[in-house]
Amino acid sequence: MYIKNFWEVARSGLHRDVLEILEEGLQAVDPEASLPRIVRLEGDAIYIDMHRIYVEGKIYVAGFGKASAKMLKALLKILGDRVERGAIIVPRGYEAKDLPGNIEILEGEHPTPGRETLRSSEKLLETLRSAGRGDTVVLLISGGGSSLFEIPLEGIEIKDIAKVTKALLRAGATIEEMNTVRKHLSRVKGGRLGKDLRSRGAKLVTLIMSDVIGDPVDVIASGPTAPDRSTYCEAQKILIKRLAKHEIPENISKTLEKGCRGEIEETPKPGDRDLEEVINIVIASSIDSLREMRRKAQEKGYNTAILSNAIEGEAREVGKVLAGIAKSIASLDEPLAPPAIILASGETTVEVKGTGIGGRNQELALSASTKLKNCIECIVASIGSDGIDGISPAAGGIGDWLVQIEAETMGIDIEKHLEENDSYTALSKLRRSIYTGYTGVNVGDLMIIAVRK
Repeated sequence: MYIKNFWEVARSGLHRDVLEILEEGLQAVDPEASLPRIVRLEGDAIYIDMHRIYVEGKIYVAGFGKASAKMLKALLKILGDRVERGAIIVPRGYEAKDLPGNIEILEGEHPTPGRETLRSSEKLLETLRSAGRGDTVVLLISGGGSSLFEIPLEGIEIKDIAKVTKALLRAGATIEEMNTVRKHLSRVKGGRLGKDLRSRGAKLVTLIMSDVIGDPVDVIASGPTAPDRSTYCEAQKILIKRLAKHEIPENISKTLEKGCRGEIEETPKPGDRDLEEVINIVIASSIDSLREMRRKAQEKGYNTAILSNAIEGEAREVGKVLAGIAKSIASLDEPLAPPAIILASGETTVEVKGTGIGGRNQELALSASTKLKNCIECIVASIGSDGIDGISPAAGGIGDWLVQIEAETMGIDIEKHLEENDSYTALSKLRRSIYTGYTGVNVGDLMIIAVRK
């Protein structure tokens, strides 16, 4: 079971149902369940989805991202001893168990890269470059890969990329903006890794777990094996828009200026001949979770609908919108009559102005609770499917009709906690934070509106 504090949070039948449905969403995209449905080995061919890859030489496997360990474990059960060698980079502190000795387990920093990320990336690249003409490389990537796998362009240090990444996170930059910048500071992002491996004659298949709205393969983990649609000039504009001048290291500014003037070679673009033969396949995304969550909710007798798999915006404001939908269900029986469950996924943002402990999912849930006081048996819940919400130890949280009442009794000022971006402190005291630890999956954020009369 993913949710570790299930019975602490499940204070009513409605709470229990919400937690069970969230659990179902995580189970639906577990690689050990989903990967065998699309990958099989028959003789000298690997069949992946609608593709057939003939294995002439050796098979190498590698991965990076929050889901890479589980993805690799599932793949090894299919490919077995046909795998010559492999390596994965996981977040520091994540235990990757039960992997064979020919797989090197490496660690990196997240959400901002550091020296450990750089060392591990160089080792992983060395493993991948062992593959030559006729060999097959299967690369496994997922969200978090942008931080866990990084080798900077010449003249840029890993600490500079970390500084810009941290500043963009605090500024509330979108994942597309973040990764446009990162692709143009890196030797391995934006299709550059794929071009390098293809130039050595290796066949390359990339299996992707998507945590980005719309599943764009050039954005997920900064698209290491996909043609890049973004440019140096766009990256430069993003930094100017989002950050103050003192927040941008001088060597990064100079690199982007040179790139924009055409003095540095651009990332490989659509139509690049080397990348045309790379197979990029999304094996799981949030819509897979939402559909299984819908099935579970209907099984429990709820009127159920999927609202969207593309929720964006400031977490605090999205929470209020979702609370408004809950109130409409309770008072008008619209858009569904109670008992009702409405499901959504996406990725909100937080512009950090305070010094508290929190994350976008808990900020969403706590903000929603400010609008639910008179909406009896109404819940808005949100979790990060990777199990880590912002800089807190929780995966997310629940906002409901009792939060404000209990907060007032306990002397907790919800508005003050929101202003300080301190949602975890408030929700943990109210026993509304949801804990999973690293889940080994990553398909973005999962959200639930639940109403029962």
